[in-house]
Amino acid sequence: MKCKLIYLVLLLVLSSWNCADESSKEKKAKAKREAEIQAQETRARELDRKIVLSINNKNFSNQDLKKFIENQYANINSLQNNNQLLSRIFDMYIKQELILRKIESVKMNLDDSEIKEFLDTIQIDEYFQPELIKNNIKIQKYLYFSLYNNITVSENEIRRYYNRYKAEFKKNDEVLLHQIFVKDKDKSTQISGILKNFPGKFEETARQQSEAPEAKDNGLMGYFERGILPKEMENVVFSLKINEISPVVESPYGFHIFKITKRRNKRTLYLSAVREDIRKKILSEKMRTAFEVFLNNLKQNAQITIFHQNLFFNYLPAKGEKNDEIR
Repeated sequence: MKCKLIYLVLLLVLSSWNCADESSKEKKAKAKREAEIQAQETRARELDRKIVLSINNKNFSNQDLKKFIENQYANINSLQNNNQLLSRIFDMYIKQELILRKIESVKMNLDDSEIKEFLDTIQIDEYFQPELIKNNIKIQKYLYFSLYNNITVSENEIRRYYNRYKAEFKKNDEVLLHQIFVKDKDKSTQISGILKNFPGKFEETARQQSEAPEAKDNGLMGYFERGILPKEMENVVFSLKINEISPVVESPYGFHIFKITKRRNKRTLYLSAVREDIRKKILSEKMRTAFEVFLNNLKQNAQITIFHQNLFFNYLPAKGEKNDEIR
C-alpha cells in the first residue's frame, strides 16, 4: 500500500514538472517569435530611413519613394516582387524630383483656383495625397509655360510630312459593317431564316437579339479595311453586296450574321482629311524632343547621387543602361 502511495506521489510530481517544463517552452517560443517580429520591424524602419537619392544636397529616402509609389498604385504590396516595374517607377521618381527642384529654384506660384481647375477636369481617387496633386499641377504648369507654350507646327511642316510619308495615308478597300452575334447555333439559324424573308428587319433584330456590345447601335460595327478581320469572316464580308445579308458565320466566340451598307475603294486620303492628325503627331514629337533636351540639361546641371544598393527592392536597369547611369 505504501509503495502504491509513493508511486502516485512520484507521478504527480513528475507530471507537474512536465507541465511546468512545457509552459516554460511555450513562453520561450512566444518570446522568440515576438523578438523576431520586433527585429523585422526594426530592420524595416531602418530600411525606410535609408537614403536612395540625393539632388543638390536634398535627400530622399525609401519612405519618400514608397509614398510616391503608393500614389501611383493603390496597393504597393502587389508590386513587391515586380522589380522591373518598381525600377521604372523609381526612374520616374528621379525625373519628377529633378523637375520639382528646378521649379523650387524659380519660385513658381500655384494658387487655389489652379488646383480646383485641375481637380474639376480629372477624377481623383481618395488615396491620392494632396501633395502629389500639387506636384503634378506644378510640373504641368511649369512645362507648359517654360517649354511647350511656344512650340508650333507650320503648314510647310505638315505638307512635308504628308508628302514624305504618303504611304501612311493609303487606305485599303473598306466596308461599313453591321452584325448580329449570338452564342447559340440554333438561335443563329432561326434568326438567319427570319432575315431571309424579312431582310429589312436586320437592325431591329440586331438591337433586340444580338449579344454583342454594338447591339444598342442596331449592330453597327463601323468601317473595316481588308486585312483586319479574321480570314473566315473577311472572305464572307467582302463578298457581300450592299445591304446583302450573309449566311451564319461560325467563329471561336459564337455565330455571326453580317450585313454591309457602304463600300470604300482603295484610295489615298487627301491632305485636308489628315491635316489635323499630322499636326498633332508633329507637335507631340516636338514636345517629346523638347522634354528630353530639358531633362538632359537638368541632369547635367544638378548634383545627383543614386544609391541603388539602399533601395527596398532589387533595381534592374532599363535596357541599354547601367546602374551608375543617371536617367
